[in-house]
Amino acid sequence: MPGRYYLWTVGCQMNKADSEKLAAGFDRMGLKPTERIERADIVVINTCSVRQHAEDRAYSKLGRVRDLKTRQPRTESRRHGLHGRSQDRRP
Repeated sequence: MPGRYYLWTVGCQMNKADSEKLAAGFDRMGLKPTERIERADIVVINTCSVRQHAEDRAYSKLGRVRDLKTRQPRTESRRHGLHGRSQDRRP
């Protein structure tokens, strides 16, 4: 599976560790990282809902991904994912 991946991480140290594992897996698959989201075949947003600021930033990034899908027809073959940690918000 040749191609490029874009991995964006925000949140806690556990998120950073998860992203390192994801990147290693993509690398083993022969994918190459890219710093430019529009060049990626796979886009992963890795966030944490425990911290509100991180969650807000993730929603903002998702909006940019949506806009990119609208502007670039090639995005039909692009894959997107959202990975994150959450906390139990029940009272």
